[in-house]
Amino acid sequence: MSDVSYYSGFAGRYALALYELAEDSNIVDKVSEELLVLKNVIDKSKDFVKLIKNPVFGRDDQANGVLAVAKNYELSKTLKNFLGLLAQNRRLFALPEIINSFENIYASRNGQLTVVVTSAINLTEIQQQLLIETLEKCLGSKIDMITNTDPDMLGGLTVSMGSRMFDSSVKSKIKRLGLSMKGNA
Repeated sequence: MSDVSYYSGFAGRYALALYELAEDSNIVDKVSEELLVLKNVIDKSKDFVKLIKNPVFGRDDQANGVLAVAKNYELSKTLKNFLGLLAQNRRLFALPEIINSFENIYASRNGQLTVVVTSAINLTEIQQQLLIETLEKCLGSKIDMITNTDPDMLGGLTVSMGSRMFDSSVKSKIKRLGLSMKGNA
């Protein structure tokens, strides 16, 4: 699977640039791990999210803030410089999307597909494992599965892989049935 779809848009292009910088320095795995740390900071720190998303903060304030976080977590020079560049270019607000694109490029280049599964209720660990095994067998590739819940689906699953989607949700089946009944009236 090509990673072309992962670098459409500026967030994807920044992710690809970071990936190539890390690749040139032979630290792709390290940068990938560091981005997971940053993702965790974004998930847990409202102050950090405010810093990167709020346009009221100037370039220097944002740069100083993200570089302080980088220093605190002992991030590589490559990632520190990249974060500084994002701050100077006023692109820190896109950091979550850049991280996601980087993860997708990393997975793609390592023969792994990212699959998003949405269900009406939370899947058990056993259900998730069985689904991963089934998808890996069908697709012939290692799977990284992201799960979401949407109670409005009523039942069933949707499985998305890039631009492809398989929809077996009850909500979608009811919608198709309604459309076919309107066509026959």
